[in-house]
Amino acid sequence: MVNKVMAKKVFIRTFGCQMNIRDSEIVAGLFLDKGYRLAKSQDEADIILFNTCSVRKHAEDRVLGNIGILRKLKEKRPDLVVGVIGCMAQHFKQKLFEVSNVVDIVCGPSDEEKLPSLIGKFLKTKKNILSVENINKPRKEVLSGYRENKDSAYVVISHGCDNFCSYCIVPYVRGREISRKEKDIINEIKKLAAQGVKDIMLLGQNVNSYKDRKDRSRGGLGFIRLLEKINRIDGIERIRFMTSHPKDATEDLFCAMRDLDKVVKHLHLPLQSGSDKILKAMNRGYTVKKYISLVNRLREIIPGCRLTTDAIVGFPHETKKDFSKTCSLMKKIRFDAAYIFKYSPRPKTASSKLKDSVAKEEKERRNQVLLKMIKSQAICILFVVCIFGFGLPQYAFADMDQAEIAFLKGEHDLALANCDASGRGNYLKARILLKENKIQQAYDIFENILQNDSDKALHDATQLGLADTFFAEERYDDAIGEYRKIQEKYAGSPFCALAFYKIAKCYRKLGQMEQARVYVQKLQQDYPLSFEAKLMDELDNSEFVYSVQVGGFSKYANAENLVNKLKGKGLDAYISEKEAFPVVYRVRVGKFKAKSDALVCKALLEKKGYKTKLCP
Repeated sequence: MVNKVMAKKVFIRTFGCQMNIRDSEIVAGLFLDKGYRLAKSQDEADIILFNTCSVRKHAEDRVLGNIGILRKLKEKRPDLVVGVIGCMAQHFKQKLFEVSNVVDIVCGPSDEEKLPSLIGKFLKTKKNILSVENINKPRKEVLSGYRENKDSAYVVISHGCDNFCSYCIVPYVRGREISRKEKDIINEIKKLAAQGVKDIMLLGQNVNSYKDRKDRSRGGLGFIRLLEKINRIDGIERIRFMTSHPKDATEDLFCAMRDLDKVVKHLHLPLQSGSDKILKAMNRGYTVKKYISLVNRLREIIPGCRLTTDAIVGFPHETKKDFSKTCSLMKKIRFDAAYIFKYSPRPKTASSKLKDSVAKEEKERRNQVLLKMIKSQAICILFVVCIFGFGLPQYAFADMDQAEIAFLKGEHDLALANCDASGRGNYLKARILLKENKIQQAYDIFENILQNDSDKALHDATQLGLADTFFAEERYDDAIGEYRKIQEKYAGSPFCALAFYKIAKCYRKLGQMEQARVYVQKLQQDYPLSFEAKLMDELDNSEFVYSVQVGGFSKYANAENLVNKLKGKGLDAYISEKEAFPVVYRVRVGKFKAKSDALVCKALLEKKGYKTKLCP
């Protein structure tokens, strides 16, 4: 047991999927059980752990960039311990020590229960520790009592994957599929229910191939029977699950989703491509015809069921014709949401042996085409359109009326003409007026809804709209006060995370970058699963630090050449992509918390003959 007075603080930064978030909770609980404390930021931590993702190269690059930033901190504090855990640790192994002398401990997913003892060993020996045992061995389940959210919980039902999709590194870093014992899952959920948890998310790389180990020889307990047992647990009100694989999705599963009252009527069913040629090359195990048949049966059995998906653009040898088939199929199916990824080759996978034949610029073009096409259908990608970009209430997903659809298409006059006199109609009208910079009119409508409309379900979204009017008028201090009311009056609202983000933006506008970062940290700590927290992770919080821009290019190769030239001069240069089409590759130097440090860097670059711009 660590001495409570001398207890060291641990900060865990999580990258990647829900499985990683649950693993981070388990690791945090292990350290708490040993007397450690959790740090709110890496600046106050004695131990920093990066729980990592290897699904895309971009995810690995972000981790390596964050490790690099710690170099100066470790020079000031040589006793700081830095560890890399999770998928990237399993993938890189010893190479992580070679890539960065900042890293002290590398620990794979199967060994994470050993972390407190590994830290203790390192503190005594000061020698690098590598712990990446056989990922295919049965994993020891550690159920720590620590949970980020007290009302909802992730429950892992299986580890690893046997599908071996040709682009996917998961089987190589998470191992072959191993299902947990059914009785252990049920007991865990019963304990959670006793603690007040009402919402359960079942996790696995492929949940609907779940089979209880002791029943495997008889064909397995099966995911459906597991759902039936969980549905009978008192106290649990909602059951969700992800991710499903189309080759294992069945009518029996759809019927169970319909008949089990606690199961949320939502299915995440990754499509990946609308071309049979590409699906075969991906080793997905189904055809376009099979996928369409599944969707049709799902919608017949569960009318109104929410359907979301994943798609990959730029897979090797994906022609423009293949891509157009994906666009056509997504347009036909009309998903409620989609996650779009640009293909990047992953080591050890079958597709890594293929030539990455689609140019980076073409991948970006296809990505933007698909995003714009989906937006034009009033579909929400990553909740950007409905929540982040326009602020429509979440319940508008399932039954958007003509006014809301017109609004999402940018047809404001048509939207206004179709707005009814309900609270929902007035809310939309105010949003349109605010977007057209008719701020006072928008404010009056928002205020009237809050004072007179009996539909309380609208009030949190309306409070956000009211705060947005102050932001639009650049009255940032007043806006901060209004955004805070969302936290104070509507705890648990889906807009709480967005309110934190908006408060951070207000402080940024006021030039109070330190306060802005405080709210970014609160956002990532209190709402780690929110879109806003994910956005901050994707941007590496770059919106709330200073950097110096030295160029912008339409071609990635030109930006890369400048970055390499600057790095050769010892400068921390990197490429920041502007999310637009055509894409702009911006070359920036440094991520500074203090404006004064950024100005010093700016002056240095100007002396070297570069034209510069201070960002933000």
